[in-house]
Amino acid sequence: MVPQMDSSTMFNEFLIPFYLLLIGSFLAPLFKKTATLYVSSLSSSIACITMTYLSLSYLGANGSGSLTRIQLLIGNYPLVGGVFSLSMDGLSAYFIIILGILGTASSIYGISYVRRYAGFESLSFYSFIYPLFIMSMYLVLISGDVILFIISWELMSISAFFLISFERASEVARRAALKYLLMSYTGSGLLIVALVSLSLSASSTEFTSLRGLIIGTPAQYLITLLFIVGFGIKAALVPMHSWLPDAHPEAPSNISALLSGFMIKTAVYGIMRFTIYLLKLDLYFLGFALATLGVLSAVYGTLMAIIQGDSKKLMAHSSIAQIGYIFLGIGGGLVLYPNYLGLIALVSALFHTLNHAIFKGLLFLTAGSIIYRTESRDLNRLGGLARYMPITYVSGLVASLAISGIPPLNGFVSKWLIILPLIISGHPALASYSALAIFASALTTAALTKYVSRAFLSGLGDHEVSKVKEVPSFMAIPEAFLAALCVLLGFFYFIPINVITSAVVNGVLMFELSQSDVIMYSLTSLLNIFGLILGVVLISTIIGMYLLVHKAKITSVWTFGTKELLPKKLGLNAVSYYTEFEYTYGFGYRLHDFIYKTLITPLTKCFISLTSNYNKIDTYLANALLVTAIFLTLLMVLIL
Repeated sequence: MVPQMDSSTMFNEFLIPFYLLLIGSFLAPLFKKTATLYVSSLSSSIACITMTYLSLSYLGANGSGSLTRIQLLIGNYPLVGGVFSLSMDGLSAYFIIILGILGTASSIYGISYVRRYAGFESLSFYSFIYPLFIMSMYLVLISGDVILFIISWELMSISAFFLISFERASEVARRAALKYLLMSYTGSGLLIVALVSLSLSASSTEFTSLRGLIIGTPAQYLITLLFIVGFGIKAALVPMHSWLPDAHPEAPSNISALLSGFMIKTAVYGIMRFTIYLLKLDLYFLGFALATLGVLSAVYGTLMAIIQGDSKKLMAHSSIAQIGYIFLGIGGGLVLYPNYLGLIALVSALFHTLNHAIFKGLLFLTAGSIIYRTESRDLNRLGGLARYMPITYVSGLVASLAISGIPPLNGFVSKWLIILPLIISGHPALASYSALAIFASALTTAALTKYVSRAFLSGLGDHEVSKVKEVPSFMAIPEAFLAALCVLLGFFYFIPINVITSAVVNGVLMFELSQSDVIMYSLTSLLNIFGLILGVVLISTIIGMYLLVHKAKITSVWTFGTKELLPKKLGLNAVSYYTEFEYTYGFGYRLHDFIYKTLITPLTKCFISLTSNYNKIDTYLANALLVTAIFLTLLMVLIL
């Protein structure tokens, strides 16, 4: 076995997070009770901080996104012979930074949050699976070989299955995990067909050999379709989304943050890597398909989020909407390529990938904090928590404003830099999609208004107030950290935009940067002015509210002359918030219910009936996970 290395010293540094996660995974179960949780979470936190630092250093030293590769030649034996390679470029480094930021927050948060399962679920099993989950996502990003990518992708899917079904006593969680597994394996099968076909055509499994590969027109469109559906299932794009609203709410909240915040973004990375960076497919066809699926997801996700009474289901549906924005930007950028407006849309979509990971991860963490203190995620039962959980309240408010696209927070910048180029382009379809995206953004504001007002600002809910207080420091600090990032990235958005433009896009698609720089500067200048005006309006509103509160005269509520008409509790419950909206758009909701009743639900029940013995499924997947982890361990040891 002969290692062949290019820039091996630099790349060996990128194996440090892998070994930290591996050590944490196998070492943590040796400890008892909550000690296993500390070992797993802290090793994962350190690994995530390390990968973030190394990626930032790499982008600083390789601003153009140059490729660093390391190869391992494994003989010429049947089945196992061949070359496995790892690679690092600007695209990988950028996504690793996103994983590192959210992984750090989720790992630290999990120290206190997952401890609530002690005595009910196996903390040792969680401590073994959790680092493997992060490790698998990390390996997906640094794989430079088709076979290693597929192995890492499957490891990610299997470990996610166990984390979604972590609450073993919950039948709902187990069914949601099995549904996720069914759809995930379907998507993986399509990806394997596409990748193996390409590897056979190139006579090599290395990514570099796929670049410049000439594909016939019929095969090109077939490969494009396989990639769109395969990655679309993982991303939960409509109509391949049905697993996400069931699976993400059932996982522990720090896992939900990682699932929605990053795991579904591996599909964004896959689309960028294979269909744009490596293969020169029909970009207009690919872009139009992605933009169409993106806007459908944005509208559908918000339409469903607005009617939810379950806080985590609300956020899960919102994730479908936000991944729709990302694909709208990517698709719109490809449709407009090589126009400079395409660059702006593409860069903004990748910026929104970072922003969504931060504010959606934060929203799931705040929902987890509420569950931690009240044992409820039912918005109809919650209320009045702002006074007792101020850090969680402020964090949830910041995240809600950010995801709604309210300036000067990060979500505003990325959302509007996706929409503006599509409107300016004059392309009829893209302009229409932009209008629908603005409509979806308004619905997002309404949905998150329900979350904040019902959970934190309404009258006291059914929970026991005496037991409610702020969450422990290990949970509060990650919330405050992500909330601060929402603010900082809103003001200093030019830093990630410059990184994406120079380190990622230049290595993916070549644009005329001299012209695009001028346009980007013009658009961001307008954003600065707009943000300044709204900032003044916001300050004026706060001052006005303060004067109103301290100077206003409080009088009793007029009840039409009789107190009998006054309800015991003023205010609306979560179900009653948007009943008029639901009535107005009732056809869409009835169509959704009909499709689920006649197609999705029967298919799910059929699959579950075939896998009624959960223990056999668990045993099979546990063995597969263990074998995969051992294989990857041996592979990385050989690289050293």
